[in-house]
Amino acid sequence: MTKRLKIIFSVLASKSRLEIIRILAAKGGMTYTELKEASGFTPKRESGKFAYHLKKLVQQNLVVQNKQERKYMITPLGRLVLSLAKQIEEESLVSSGRLYVRESSQRIEEFDTSKIVQSLIKEANVPLEVAQNIASEAESRIYKFQLTYLTSPLIREVVNSILLEQGLEQYWKKLSRLGMPVYDLEVMLEETSKEGEGFEDVVYKAAERIFSDYLVRSDLPTDLIDAHFNGKIHLSFPENWMFKPDVIALDLNLLDGIANKESLTFENFIKLVYGLSREANAEVFIKINEPMIEKLKKESFFMLQSLLPSTTRSPVLTIHVDKVDDEIINEYNRFLLKVKKPKVLLSTNMKVQAPLLLVNNDNKTSIGFKLNEEKGLEIGIISASINLPHLANEAQNEESYFKVKVLLLKDILQDAITQKNKLINNRLLMGLLPTLKELAVKHPSEYISPLVNLAGLKESMIMLNINQEDVIKKEIELINLLQEKIGYPVSWIQDDSGERLAHLDSQKLGKRFSLRPYSLGLEIYDENNFNEQEIKELNKHLKGGLRLTLGFHINEKTTYLYKEKEVKCKKCGWNNPISLKNCRNCGYPLEPAKT
Repeated sequence: MTKRLKIIFSVLASKSRLEIIRILAAKGGMTYTELKEASGFTPKRESGKFAYHLKKLVQQNLVVQNKQERKYMITPLGRLVLSLAKQIEEESLVSSGRLYVRESSQRIEEFDTSKIVQSLIKEANVPLEVAQNIASEAESRIYKFQLTYLTSPLIREVVNSILLEQGLEQYWKKLSRLGMPVYDLEVMLEETSKEGEGFEDVVYKAAERIFSDYLVRSDLPTDLIDAHFNGKIHLSFPENWMFKPDVIALDLNLLDGIANKESLTFENFIKLVYGLSREANAEVFIKINEPMIEKLKKESFFMLQSLLPSTTRSPVLTIHVDKVDDEIINEYNRFLLKVKKPKVLLSTNMKVQAPLLLVNNDNKTSIGFKLNEEKGLEIGIISASINLPHLANEAQNEESYFKVKVLLLKDILQDAITQKNKLINNRLLMGLLPTLKELAVKHPSEYISPLVNLAGLKESMIMLNINQEDVIKKEIELINLLQEKIGYPVSWIQDDSGERLAHLDSQKLGKRFSLRPYSLGLEIYDENNFNEQEIKELNKHLKGGLRLTLGFHINEKTTYLYKEKEVKCKKCGWNNPISLKNCRNCGYPLEPAKT
């Protein structure tokens, strides 16, 4: 062995020097400071060590400095030596035994770098040469681990770390796995059991996490995702935002233009409810025809409840009957008293004394979505909800600046509308919403009704210090301005934004932000606070709809949800209307609800 060769091997005998040339081979030219930090010589006391190792590499012509750019680079000789070092290291490890991979498909196969290359090209569209270099580096690191067996997730983690190190984030985004830590799953299991929920809720919540991650990793505009994460807007039901509409409304009396009216037997109606309840986020609203009304008098509310997904986050089912008789009302009240968490609501045009009743005189769903009377099928999508209190705070409670802040979201909101509209249309065409696809015999987009929702309208008016007599005027001005500039209906209805946005703001902006969920429509339980003029004006100008919840009956022709306040039984935990003196489940005396 020549003296020169011995010196080179002695240089490579140092782990630190070998790591320096590996870094330069992967990342190209680097300044002295960049190379020092990347090599891990961060403490000041290690500066001398780094300088010594770098000098040795330069002396043996393995590394050279470009004096004009003041950057260090690996030389051709350095690359050759590094390649030989890798081969020697890998060969020595291979000779000690083979590596096997336990794949996600529950098979064991021998480790093969060509599969890494194939995965990079197929899943992330990585150029061949780049994919081969990544796979080679991954193989080198994997053999260093000296494991007896590998798993597919571990290999993917190694590959992803290399992609990030080399600044290839666009490929990492496509290749990274969707999932959740083991610890989070264990916590989820424990919390679900404490809440009295079933295993299906765990499965659903775990799936939510995966699809929420998918939303972030998708090709949606970065500004749109950032606005959701920083709390300026909320993408409703983020786990399903890319896959499901929020409201499905069906009028069985207008089925002729949608599907075969003659084939709608009660058995097919049951199948229809079962299918649609799994294809909507918030609500399925069905106007039933005469043949179906008689069925409601035979315990059908219990049957309909059993058809809905058993998870706590399943949509509500609203059954609309223009006129009801005592038989239907008695059956519905019996259902409400026997079911702990009723998800079936009754809608009628009549004034009836029953909790969870939708008094419906101007064609709305129970969450407040305004329906088109000429459409037998309508697919409502809440593209985004605007966090009005957040924007009021950013505007330092100045009204004119607040309006500017709202209008600055115009492009983001239009992106949300365009993207969700396209996605839901594609899901229908792909057959991922099979029950809806069967109904939408025409082009699906004809049935889709997009809108932008408001969160915290009342709170924002308070923050802006609007005089009480001017509140209605200012609310209407904001609504009309948004509808004019965005070009789509604006609503103030129920979605899942209120709690999340209030929580985010209270964390970021301090105690003056209440943990109470932001208002999503009007909730009035005191007749003295009922403002008839405000409701009429809001109903008139909110083209997307208004959710109005009243704890008392009125004679006005307006849509509202009659819902009593509830009190929880201290013995069994059931929620009971405050009008009851004893728990409807166990009979235990109820304490008065806190006002």
